[in-house]
Formats: sequence, C-alpha cells, structure tokens
Amino acid sequence: MAMSWKLTKSTFRPPSPARHSVPGCGPIGQRLLLNDVLTTRLELKETHLGTLSPFSRSASTSTITEKEEKGQPSPGLEAPIPENDAVSATGMVQAPVVKPPKPGILVVTLHEGQGFALPEEHRNTFTSQHQGSLSTSNATAAGSVRPGSQRMAGSLATNGSNRPHSSAGGFSGIPSVHGRISGKYMPYALIDFDKVQVFVSSVQGNPENPLWAGGNTQYKFDVSRVTELIFSEIPRNISPLSVFSNFLLFRARLFSANKLLAHCKAHSPKLPTKRDSPNLPKESSRSSPPKAQTFPHLAAFLVHAALRIFEIMAPANTLPAWSELNAHRDTISKSFVLKEAFASDPERFNRFTRTFKAPGTSADILFDFSKNFLTDETLDLLVKLAEQAGVERKRDALFRGDKVNFTENRAVFHPALRNVSGWEMKVDGQDVMDVPGGVNDVLKHMKEFSEQIRSGEWTGFTGKKLTTIVNIGIGGSDLGPVMVTEALKHYGAKDMTLHFVSNIDGTHITEALANSDPETTLFLIASKTFTTAETTTNANTAKTWFLEKTDNKGEIAKHFVALSTNEAEVTKFGIDSKNMFGFESWVGGRYSVWSAIGLSVALFIGYDNFHKFLSGAHAMDKHFKETPLKENIPLLGGLLSVWYSDFFQAQTHLVAPFDQYLHRFPAYLQQLSMESNGKSISSDGSAVKYTTGPIVFGEPCTNAQHSFFQLVHQGTKLIPTDFILAAQSHNPVSHNLHQKMLASNYLAQAEALMVGKTEEEVQAEGTTGDLVPHKRFLGNRPTTSILVGGSIGPGELGALIVYYEHLTFTEGAIWDINSFDQWGVELGKSLAKKILKEIDESGNGQGHDTSTGGLLSAFKKYSKI
Repeated sequence: MAMSWKLTKSTFRPPSPARHSVPGCGPIGQRLLLNDVLTTRLELKETHLGTLSPFSRSASTSTITEKEEKGQPSPGLEAPIPENDAVSATGMVQAPVVKPPKPGILVVTLHEGQGFALPEEHRNTFTSQHQGSLSTSNATAAGSVRPGSQRMAGSLATNGSNRPHSSAGGFSGIPSVHGRISGKYMPYALIDFDKVQVFVSSVQGNPENPLWAGGNTQYKFDVSRVTELIFSEIPRNISPLSVFSNFLLFRARLFSANKLLAHCKAHSPKLPTKRDSPNLPKESSRSSPPKAQTFPHLAAFLVHAALRIFEIMAPANTLPAWSELNAHRDTISKSFVLKEAFASDPERFNRFTRTFKAPGTSADILFDFSKNFLTDETLDLLVKLAEQAGVERKRDALFRGDKVNFTENRAVFHPALRNVSGWEMKVDGQDVMDVPGGVNDVLKHMKEFSEQIRSGEWTGFTGKKLTTIVNIGIGGSDLGPVMVTEALKHYGAKDMTLHFVSNIDGTHITEALANSDPETTLFLIASKTFTTAETTTNANTAKTWFLEKTDNKGEIAKHFVALSTNEAEVTKFGIDSKNMFGFESWVGGRYSVWSAIGLSVALFIGYDNFHKFLSGAHAMDKHFKETPLKENIPLLGGLLSVWYSDFFQAQTHLVAPFDQYLHRFPAYLQQLSMESNGKSISSDGSAVKYTTGPIVFGEPCTNAQHSFFQLVHQGTKLIPTDFILAAQSHNPVSHNLHQKMLASNYLAQAEALMVGKTEEEVQAEGTTGDLVPHKRFLGNRPTTSILVGGSIGPGELGALIVYYEHLTFTEGAIWDINSFDQWGVELGKSLAKKILKEIDESGNGQGHDTSTGGLLSAFKKYSKI
C-alpha cells in the first residue's frame, strides 16, 4: 500500500492587503505579508499505487481509492518550525487524521486556483495598463490587446498591455487564459524534491511540461526515505528574443496542524489547546487585522516568500539505505577480514583516519576508524543512511534552537553554553547569549565568584579561606563535574579539596563531611528546581551539620550557594539570591557541565582553564556543524555505532581510556548515551523495530585488561571498542617509562583484537593437543583508536566530550527517537515516594505484588526502623 500526499491550491481571503502584526506568533507573523495569496493543503491518504518510477505521470485527477481504517487514529506528521519560516495550510481546525507515514509514493496534485491574489507589492507588476507593468514587449496571446493598437485606441499606458481574455478569474481577479497572467508572462511551478527539480509549465501537456492550468496534474515520487519538498510558483517572462526572466510568487512548505498550533502556543498562552476547540473561528475576521486567536487559520496568510520543508519520517529500517546496508552486511560478513583488508590496502589507515585540528585545542586529536568493518562502499552507504534519515536537518534544527525535544516541547541548546566565538543563538526568537541572566551573564558571575574564592577574597563566617568544596547534586549535576574535575586534576588548585555527594545513602554525605571543617567549607547545591528529593535531603543534612558544628553562629549565605533557577526555594533555604547561578530549561542534565553546574570545575581549575574547556567543546561543535558528512568525525562515530548495533547485533560499546585521569569518563558516557538513547518509541509514537541504545561500559586501562578484556577477546559477543590515549603524560616519571608501557598496551590491544591468533600460530609456539583451541583468538574485533597529540588538557577534554555528545545525537537522529528526554527515571521515583510513606506506616506491604510486599515487610522487621 502506498502513501499519497495531495497538494491542493485553494483560496483564502484575509482582510485588506496590507502588512499586519500578528500578536503572539513571534517573528513569523511580524515579518511576512498577510495577503490574499495562493495557499495549499496537505492530506495523507492510502492509495492503491505500487512502486513507481520517481517521475512518472498519471493522467488521473485522483489516486485516492481507500479510506482510513476505522478506529485507528494516529497523529499527523509534524516537523520542526525553523525561525523565519511561515506555514502553508488551510482547513486547520479539522485537520485530517492520518496514519503514521510508511514508505511509498508521494503524489503531488496541482489544481488551477480561482480567485486568488498576488502580494500587494507585486500587483502592479501585472496590472493592466499600469506603467510599472512588466508586460512590455510585442509578445501577445490570443485575445490580448496591446496599447496603441487599432483595437485599443487611446491607451493610457505606453508600456503596458491588456491581459488575454477568459471568463475565469485569475490572479487578482484579472481574467486569464490557461493560467497565463499576460501575453508574455506564464506561471509555472518548480517541484524541488530530494535535490531533483521537476518543471511544471502552464500550457504544455507532456511529462516534462505537463498541462497544469485548467486541469489537474500529478507527479509521483518514491518517498521511502526522509525527503524534502520545495514547491515554488514563478511567472516566467518569455521575451521576443527568448530571454527568460523569472519572478518568484512564493515558495511553500507544508506540515501538520498540530505543529503549527504548538508553535503558536509557545508564543501566545491564550491560544486554545485543541485544534477542534470551539474558540477557533470558522472564518477569520475581514474587518480588522488578524489576531493570534484566529490561528491556525492564519497559516493561510503566512505563505508568501517562505521556504518550507515537509518531512516524511519513515522508520529507519524502511529507508532504502538500510536495506542496502543489510545486503552489504551479508556480503562483507562472509568475506571481510580486517587484517586482510590492511594487507591488501596500504592506504587503508590514511583513508579511514580523521584528524581534528582546531584553535580551541592545543593538540591535534587523531581518530583512527580504519580497524572497523568499513570499506569505501560501507562508508558511502552509512552516509547515505544519514542523509535519508535527515541527520543534517536535525543537526541544524538543534543549533538553530528549535524544540527538538518534542516530548517536552523544549529546545536543546547546550551548544550555546560553550559559544565562545559569538554565534548568534536564539530560542523562540530571543537571544540567549547577551541578555540579563543569559549565558554570558552567568559565565561572568562564575568568573567573578571563582576568582574570589580562589584568591581568598571571599571568606567564611570566621574570615578563613574556603578550601573544601562540597558539591551536592545528582545525575548530570554530579557525573559531569566529578568526571571533569578528576580528568583535569593536574590543573586543580593544590590547596583545594573536592567532595561530590549524590547518593541518598547517608554514607555518602557522612564520609564527605567526616574531615571537613565548617569554617572552611563551601557547599554548592546543584538542583535546577531545588526540589529534587536526593539533593534537597542531602542539602538539609549538610545545613544541619553546618549549624550544629558552628553552634548556630555560622552564616548560611557565606557557605552555601545554589546552582538553580528556583529563587523562592533558594532564599527559603537561606541562600542569598545573589549567590544563585541560574540556567535555562533548555539545558539538559547530562549536558549541564558547561553551565552553572560546572561551577565546581571553575573553582577547582580556575576560570581561565574553564574557558579553555568551553573553547575545545565549541571547536568540536563547529566541526560537527560545518564539516561534510564523510569527514565529520562525530557523525562517523555515530554511524559506526548504528552499523554495529543494528547490522551486527552488538549490544555493548566499550570505552577504555589509557589515562588514569579519565577513570570516571566511562561512567559519564553511560549517562550521556544510555539516558539519551535508551528508548524504544519513535517520533510518531510507534514502537521501533530495531536496536537502539547500546550498553556503554568501561574502565581505565591497563586495569581493564585484567578484568573484562577476556570477554572482549575470546567471548561470544561482538564488542566494538574505543581506545583513548594521550601521547604525552602530565606525569612523565622514570624517563617516560610508564607512558611508553601504557602506549605499547594501547597499540597492542587494538592490534590483538584485529589480528587474533590462529591455531597454527598457537601450535608454532609449542602448544599441542586439546589446549590449542583454548589459546586461539579469532580476531576481527572492531576498534576505534583515539590519540591526543599532546596531553589531555581542558580544551582536549572539551572536544572529546562533545565528540561523544554528537555521536550520541547521530545515533538518535537515525533511530528517529527523542534523545533529550528521560521519562524512564520517573516511574521508579514515583513508586519510591509511595513506599517511603508505607515504611513509616503499619502494614505488611498490602497493595504490592507479593515479592515487593514481602521485601517491604522483611525490611521493616530487620531494620527496626
């Protein structure tokens, strides 16, 4: 069964043809002409069409033959709304209920419009006998009358012409014949689909220039992939010398009513919440400028001069490249051997290695992808998959500040936090960088505060320098700062001690406070809402400890600061609001180390180094945003992850840093990856039918070689592995002997996993009999080797983190899931609140399953609480 999109030209009449402001709808409504312009309608239907060639033409006026299945309503297609774009749609109150898109055929049907009008500033362009008319040559069509001719004595214009005559209404109510605007200007359309243009003329009837005006014309396209459609209507001036000049009337993008309403709601909370709300009028007012309350009808006004793209998000495993990769996998899995690939291709390393060079880092970072199941054809197909899945478009939407977190209707704008080069960055049309309370404002506050603490200018209530920092937070408020301060310990203040408290287990806070002096301790309470149960409980315990140890003489305002946005709760706790470091809702926890949550990092390594950390991160952002796909390092990493997860059934991803300072890096990546892509529902609400979210694990080497590397080398599971090494050590002891040994293991492990050891090689070493197969290594295990050209400093660490951020983004973009929510953490937390009350109540766990009830009863008995 194929899918049919029906593009229909129709009429919509707003008020007078003038520029109007649209309250509540942001820059879209403020800039664009609200005129009687050509509008479009998009409907999705099932059809009987089978697989067709991309540009075959049907003479039928409709291919819609089947109705929607009863009782199976599904949400319509939705697409991001880029800034500066407008919406083209009519009939939005009762938008068609559509089923989730499937691979099939796009049918674009063009119908001649009746009674529509040109934008105001272009009306005189074609107005009969107007001196500004562009209809100026001797070209004529049947029925036209030129000025000065015997048929029109006394013409009022010397450079104008009358229109050809017909009884039907044309542009601006002027009669036309077969859609012609004048004897020399003929309208045509360009359908720019998947980077291929189809020309649609107004007067000819063949597949290249089919009949449009006065009838229906259909084009069919293969849409079993993510596609883009740009529909443009342009009059063409055919001069006597056959010199063409074009005049754009409009370009249009089509998308669903739901997304339009969501966009306008974001700008105007007074808008109704449902498309079928009775508050939405059937017709917009004709006696006054349009109001935001008339949305979604105002969509009809917002067509002019706007480029729109509609998307058909087919499941990843239905994209053509997916099928091609399946076939390709079947081929290479039978014949591809890594060590043979290197033996037959001396340039393999150079061809599949990428080097990251950027002013934000002091050393190059080399990414060796050559020891992966990768050929030139593999790379081409993986890049093709990224193109068909719309990775570039989704990437651009993220950097544009679109609400790519579609389940929470939020932007995901952490790149703004490290925007050190001054990119313009806006959310909902509002600057986030230089406004009061914006990114640069918070960074300035962090700089001033960190320098005051480090210099001793800011002291505790007894005048002593604050040298113990206790960061209380959980999730991203803990994992990021812990990892970064450990990774950059070489740069840390030697007189400063850091503690990070996250666990609700009382042991964690107790151990942190055991050797702390209340006179020299600073507490950072990291909670966006200041209501997170674990964080507020630990914070109150710390507050009680502080007051008890100081006989209630301690000043909370001098020893506690908040990394939060909830001023009311912060001040209620006793923290001066001046000591509150805020951040926006578009900062996700696992991306928050770049924000005020990173205050502990700035305190420990100094703000100058923190800025270098941001600079390295921004450099990788710039690379990901601007580099072509085949050279795009994070994208290649993400594509390889999808390649192994979905085509080789790999369930895990090992990250093994050969650097003790990075001992918390795998734990940080666990949250980044598994909280982002541990999802099973696609953007249209349906369950995915492919593997997502690999299990990320790791430990620093060489320790890991003596724990789980046995499984990696000789187990039954395929475990793609990343190795990370810095060429230079911060601690070059024993004439660099340690670093040389570390590097030798880094190189040897990747080679051993690739080449393995055959039975013949085992026997050649003197092993015989039944022991031989036990000492055999199959090899052909894929690895990616990352080599930092110097030591890992703040900039290099920032770049490495963002490499994995965008790798994770690429995975989610291809899998068509929301990588930016985390509903999976909610259920357990809500049940825990219920059980917490039951622990203090009588009863034996009634209302739970027998296992949970039995455990609750046993806990009460044994704990004696």
